[in-house]
Amino acid sequence: MAMLVACDPCRQRKRKCDRQSPCGRCSKQARRCCYPPHSLPDEHSVNQLWVVVSSQLYQSWAIHSPDVPTFYPIASRWYMPRLVNQFVEGLGACRLPQVDDHSTAHHIRTHWMQGALSEPCLFHATLYAGSSNSDLQEGKSQSWITLYHQNEAVRLLNERLSDLKFAADDKTILAILSLAIFANMNGDRGTADIHIEGIRKLVDMRGGRDQLGCDGIVAGLIQMNNIIYHIVFDLDPTAFLTLPAPVGLEDRILHPSKALSIPGVRHILNMFEHLRTFKLDYQTNTANHPQAHEYSKSTTNNDDPFFHCCYLAVTIFYLIVHAKPHDPTNSIKIDFLTSELQASLALVNIELWITQIPALLSWVCLTGAAASDSTERRIWFYIQQASAARVLDIKTGPAYLDDVWAHFYWLRMMRLRPLTSAVEEIPQL
Repeated sequence: MAMLVACDPCRQRKRKCDRQSPCGRCSKQARRCCYPPHSLPDEHSVNQLWVVVSSQLYQSWAIHSPDVPTFYPIASRWYMPRLVNQFVEGLGACRLPQVDDHSTAHHIRTHWMQGALSEPCLFHATLYAGSSNSDLQEGKSQSWITLYHQNEAVRLLNERLSDLKFAADDKTILAILSLAIFANMNGDRGTADIHIEGIRKLVDMRGGRDQLGCDGIVAGLIQMNNIIYHIVFDLDPTAFLTLPAPVGLEDRILHPSKALSIPGVRHILNMFEHLRTFKLDYQTNTANHPQAHEYSKSTTNNDDPFFHCCYLAVTIFYLIVHAKPHDPTNSIKIDFLTSELQASLALVNIELWITQIPALLSWVCLTGAAASDSTERRIWFYIQQASAARVLDIKTGPAYLDDVWAHFYWLRMMRLRPLTSAVEEIPQL
């Protein structure tokens, strides 16, 4: 990149300068090379460098990305294909190459993206979601790209909200949902509360969730966002749990929709048959809870990662249920096993689990989340199974999320004991 004038050392010595930064003469003589403040790169050099860099970055990401649109409702930037890909992969459809045409994942790939590519506000919100997802994966604070698209989305949202024609339409609600989900993920409760309240008012204006469009995707994502909110910011520890133990996820595990081919499936199903019976007995015989978990690691091959994860999660479940108030030893055991479960899940083929028996993955991960006092760990467990609901038929998704929420809520409340007041039912999201 050539500067407009020679560097200060060369000018003082009246030597020829190549006007690089640092220049060749200063580099050779190990001198500090500096230019006067008004010395800026010439426009041609800047443009030329920008073309080269943006082209290289685009090609690098394009090689590793699926087909992404190259036409946008706003001025194109070199990073946009990557962020669209981050959104579609990370939020829309996990990493599965094929998803059912009736799934939430397919609707995000189609309905959402069609809306985003025709509306600047939703497109900025989509890029914000993709960029935020990238920031979280890399463990860094929000980048300038993330903040830019967040600010633009908020600015355009304010314009839409001031126009009754667009204030409560699906694109507006989806844009707010993008902001709300990542306000949750970034631990910004104040902003998350504002977005949730805004969504509630817009839904009321539409006449309820069942009046929302996009074939149910908007209502489903609102339900999903509410679950994320409570996982991140935790439940009220002052309530006492008196409701029956839910068995919705266990029923889904024991009655899968397809033949299973995951390793150790027979042992896993037997273990959950015992667990479901335990839950039902727990409801009807609270004075004498059955002392369960008859399985040991000798039941099957210790090297089977699927069974090992299920065994750890079921062990954690029983430790939580049988925990006595103010028992530090039990809490230490739960924390240790939860850490081991997190490490073990990292070694499992999650995509195989999702395609074979998604309810089992959700049960295992939400058990880990319910056991975790760390917000970061609860988020981690939730994210591992987040795609499970998205690959299901969008018409059955809400019922599935109800079962996911019931399992997490009941077990998390058990983990937060001792408590002081009565909760008669699981709150609706």
